[in-house]
Amino acid sequence: MAPVHGQFDISRKDNILQIRFIGSFNEFGIKAACFELRQVIEAFNGATFLLISNYSGVEGATPEAFDEIAKHNQWMSQRNIIAKAIITTSETIKNIGLRRVPQGDINSKFFKCENQATQWLIEQELAFHGK
Repeated sequence: MAPVHGQFDISRKDNILQIRFIGSFNEFGIKAACFELRQVIEAFNGATFLLISNYSGVEGATPEAFDEIAKHNQWMSQRNIIAKAIITTSETIKNIGLRRVPQGDINSKFFKCENQATQWLIEQELAFHGK
C-alpha cells in the first residue's frame, strides 16, 4: 500500500459538515479523506447539507490529489449539497484549485476565515429554502 500523506478531521454541527486538511497531501491522503466524508454524507440519507472545506492548514498537494478532489466534487454534485464554502489563506492553493478542481453544479465560494464561510452557508441555506 502506498503511503498516505496529509491529515484531516471531519466534524458535523446539524447539517453543516466541516473537513479540515492539514499538511501536504498526495492522492492517497485525499482518497482517505473523501472516503470518510462520503460515509458521513451518506448517513444523511438524502437530506440536504452544507460543507466547509478548510484548506488553511494545507502546505501543498500533488496534482493527483487535486484530481481526487475533482472526482469527489463530481460525486457530491449528485447528492443534496446546498453549498460548499472553501477556506484557504493561500492564494496559490486557491488559484491551483480554481484551475484544477471544477466545482461542477455545486454552489461554492472561497473565504479566508471560518466565520464568513459559515455566515455565507447559512444565507445559502435560507435562500434554498425560500426564507
